[in-house]
Amino acid sequence: MKKVKSGKSPAEATRKAPKAVAKRAAGKARASRTKAAKARKAPAVGGKKKPVVASPKVAPPVLQIRRLDPVRVCGDRTSVIQLFRVDEEAVRVGKAAGARQVHLVFNDRHGWYCEHGRSCHAVSAVMRHAGIR
Repeated sequence: MKKVKSGKSPAEATRKAPKAVAKRAAGKARASRTKAAKARKAPAVGGKKKPVVASPKVAPPVLQIRRLDPVRVCGDRTSVIQLFRVDEEAVRVGKAAGARQVHLVFNDRHGWYCEHGRSCHAVSAVMRHAGIR
């Protein structure tokens, strides 16, 4: 088998397509994108907009904060300085109506934290209650 050489140099054979071919390809891609965009943005029937339904306002949960004795709850060798119990009652409509959650908020050598983590909203509520924030 003989190798057939093209009349072009290797650099010319691997060169990019001429600008006219590239423009045609880009134009086709752009046209297909605009057709798809127009199909997505179909005009509303009768020119009417859908009414905006306001979401029901959710009341903030009711928090009852009680101070507890850390030595009595945690034991004699505890490093807890302050201990609070937060009873949270959700005032929502539906399945979560009347749902309750209990938080224990500690202040010790590690700082303020809840049993649910440092970012629990009960921590900031207790700190406001204690006059720290």
